[in-house]
Amino acid sequence: MHDITLVFSGPVNVDYFVFNAANENPGTNPPVGNTRSAFSNIQAEDYDSSYGPNLQTFSLPGGGSAIGYIENGYYTVYKNIDFGSNGAVSVTARVATQFDTTIQVRSGSASGTLLGTIYVGSTGSFDTYRDVSANISKTTGVKDIVLVFSGAVNVDYFKFSSSTSSDDINTATLLNTYGSLLGNVGTCINYYQLIDDNTLNVVKQQYNSITLENEMKPDAILGSSPSLISVSEARNLGYYIPSNWQDSMVPRLNFSTIDRVMQICSQNGLRMRAHTLVWHNQTPGWFFRNGFNGSSGYVSPQVMDARLEFYIKSVINHVYNSPYGDCVYAWDVVNEHLHAVNSGWAAIYGNAKNVSFVRNAFIYAHDALVALGKRDSVKLFYNDYNTYEVTNDIVSLIKYINQNGKYCDGVGMQAHLDTSYPSPASFKAALQTFLNNGFEVQITEFDVTNNNATTQANYCYDIFMGILDCKKAGGNITGITFWGLYDSVSWRASQSPLLFSSLTQPKPSYYSVLKAYTDSGYSIE
Repeated sequence: MHDITLVFSGPVNVDYFVFNAANENPGTNPPVGNTRSAFSNIQAEDYDSSYGPNLQTFSLPGGGSAIGYIENGYYTVYKNIDFGSNGAVSVTARVATQFDTTIQVRSGSASGTLLGTIYVGSTGSFDTYRDVSANISKTTGVKDIVLVFSGAVNVDYFKFSSSTSSDDINTATLLNTYGSLLGNVGTCINYYQLIDDNTLNVVKQQYNSITLENEMKPDAILGSSPSLISVSEARNLGYYIPSNWQDSMVPRLNFSTIDRVMQICSQNGLRMRAHTLVWHNQTPGWFFRNGFNGSSGYVSPQVMDARLEFYIKSVINHVYNSPYGDCVYAWDVVNEHLHAVNSGWAAIYGNAKNVSFVRNAFIYAHDALVALGKRDSVKLFYNDYNTYEVTNDIVSLIKYINQNGKYCDGVGMQAHLDTSYPSPASFKAALQTFLNNGFEVQITEFDVTNNNATTQANYCYDIFMGILDCKKAGGNITGITFWGLYDSVSWRASQSPLLFSSLTQPKPSYYSVLKAYTDSGYSIE
């Protein structure tokens, strides 16, 4: 806080003075205390201040002016916009651009309250103007409005309305599109993200399903080193001890995080994909060794069969004996077996693609669900990456698992993609092959690395058009999970692979995924 002194060098009358933020340019209409109606056209060039060194005002051929030469991060400020007591719930802007971009509408400042986001698709050229609309949070009273730009666009004017927008692409979310169509649309998350109220609220706006990124994998439950208990103590804790158990002790299982997450999901109307029961990574090495000692030799297949049955049935029983367990609707029973190298599983069972422990894992999971009366409502998946490279191997593996009954319901198609590989046609072909073989499919780990946001958006559009083509043809596709909330928390953060750049900032790829939905002929629920 500072005391400001004006020192005059001669006669002058002064009405008012204002300060501008660093790097912020004063606009063409400095505030004089008068308000402007939110419901009349607000000329874009009539800003009170702005940020953007190349921002320009230019004349339009038919008369009037617009602003342009806009780049990512530029913004314009319009002070004293009067929304009245009844308020506005939508905004319309007249724009022209050759690109897909967004305009955030904020209150107060460029980092102030986000009222809504206008998706601007290409109008064909920077000389072709059209109206685009978006719904906003209800806004009343007199506010300073800030337009924050994510890319190149020319803006003629904007105005607000007391009626909601009928522009589907701006009323759409992942939840009321893909969630409604497929039944499940989710994100991967961790417990500490989930207990943050802001994060949880955003999750509930966009998704109806979550997958724990790491906290349900074997090393999170078994621990990096064993905590051993007696067989009788294990039974008292509710663990499943198979009749062929040969070890004198039993490893303690840690369900504390899983229990807290199931409670949060149940109390907030979220469903949960359980990931994963069997994986060659993130399974502690001691689990495969004699006496649960990491320095000892590997156990026999018979001993490992019993350990596998103990682990799978104990975990599943614990989940569904919980008062919150019904939120768990699917399990990745075995993860990435066809890509395993030098694993403990291979050391014990060999390197065959169709191998007994994979089939047994599904049988154990199936039998546990049958005993609990949950098999009809809970699905079991084989989950893998680069499925377009091992499509036939996956088909063969699932047929091997199901040779004496249906134990595996289908394929979890991980989708860790890049705009250069695979081609959308290759991805669609693999998906169609799984569907043609009668498998249920869930897209389980979607992200797309890229060189720029526009390329990512175009690629995502093509991928999702292929997914939706398969769905329209009757394909049993029952879910999509995006592998992370936003770029900086992704496991591939340096390559900006997700649909959001921050928790509440969608990227062009977000809108292209929604556009694929409406372009495929589906309506917003």
